[in-house]
Amino acid sequence: MIHYAVLKGKLLRSMRAEEIETQVRASVAGQVNFVSNHLHLLVEAGGEQWRCPINVRSADGSEVWFKIRDAFTDHPILDVLPGLSEGLTELPERRAGKTLDFVREPPFDRSTMRRLPKSSPGASDDVQDILQVYANRATSDAGALVYVFGSFWRNQQFPPDEVLGTDQGVHDIHMNQGNDSGHKNDDGQWQDGAVVFFFPDTNRYVGAFLCFKSQVWATDAHGHRIPGVPEGPLVEGTTPPPVPGPGGDVLEPDTGARGLAIIAALINPEGEDPGHETVTLFNGGSRDVNLNGWVLLDRGNQSEKLSGAIPRNHAVTITLSGEGAQLGNKGGSLRLVSPSGVQVSSVTWTNKDARNGQIVRF
Repeated sequence: MIHYAVLKGKLLRSMRAEEIETQVRASVAGQVNFVSNHLHLLVEAGGEQWRCPINVRSADGSEVWFKIRDAFTDHPILDVLPGLSEGLTELPERRAGKTLDFVREPPFDRSTMRRLPKSSPGASDDVQDILQVYANRATSDAGALVYVFGSFWRNQQFPPDEVLGTDQGVHDIHMNQGNDSGHKNDDGQWQDGAVVFFFPDTNRYVGAFLCFKSQVWATDAHGHRIPGVPEGPLVEGTTPPPVPGPGGDVLEPDTGARGLAIIAALINPEGEDPGHETVTLFNGGSRDVNLNGWVLLDRGNQSEKLSGAIPRNHAVTITLSGEGAQLGNKGGSLRLVSPSGVQVSSVTWTNKDARNGQIVRF
């Protein structure tokens, strides 16, 4: 079960998995075979210290998928971060605009994720090397902040806590949906974990996002995996299988590089918004697509039904009715969902993007 929260504070230090392993074996009785699959961050917030373990390898030994966004821009969560109080903010009410969801309000393009080993002898050739570039910068910068989204614990000691002198922390700092059967109880919407660094000298956010090879991107209303979709964000040599639609038609889910996609929107029209907002879709697939049964969903799950067709290699601009999906001027997201319930494209924007009368390109 995920006890979702965000921790805001100052990064004191980071410790590689190998360093934690060595110190635990030397100082904790009975833990001679201890193996860490995490890079550990020690964060000070509100006079307390918190340990934040970031997965750099899966428990089964496989590499994690990760994405570093430098700079991290154009996402509604950035409007929330400055107003958070220092310390732990519990987030029991998961909802759009306040929490993270890699699927429904993606903070990055999953087609650009990569994998590296937990450890490697060279420079910048393992995932810990990459993460520590930003962790070291945040540690040395007196004004830098770190925001850690994940599942918190209090008043519990684990071997690394005994090394770092803590009894509380935030873990599950990765995607928390689409899990395999062994971790299905951790599934849910709007509860994904991440680390976001803020560097005031350049007024820049950097986001670190991770997921496991065993997780899937197509999830239902409970965050559970939709059967028949390959594991991982980019399984080499595979593409998501066709999803049967009404009448047996075959619809092609977007892989991040082809298929139907939202490419632009008029979020803040001049004058009244209802009935004048527009969304532009592009069909980069191999054939024409009938839009009957497709819907656009806003961050509040208000639905705009679509109709007509998009020829392959063509775009179409749709004027929203004003009675369904809404494009928020203070930031938001929009999802394109097939008749079989599979999300094939999603976009996000901040309040800064919603300029009066200007079209936003995604």
